[in-house]
Amino acid sequence: MKKFNPSSKHPERAVQAWQILVGAGMNRQTLTYQGLSLLMYRKDAAGVLDKILGHVAFYCIDNDLPPLTSIIVGKGSVIPPINNRSFE
Repeated sequence: MKKFNPSSKHPERAVQAWQILVGAGMNRQTLTYQGLSLLMYRKDAAGVLDKILGHVAFYCIDNDLPPLTSIIVGKGSVIPPINNRSFE
């Protein structure tokens, strides 16, 4: 399994985020920004995800894929009714 260097560039981190989001999506789960940052950085780093998630969002747009980043919700958000599981 590839380990990501904490100083990895945004495109490399976007690949990591993609893998996490695809796994969560396949399990019909949502993630919070904080939960995603804990999985990626092992600490609360939600404020650095904007550019990383931008790569994922543009990839989805460019390839006519569903917006994968839509499964990420804010900490106080209501979980969609089709699924009540989330990672925080």
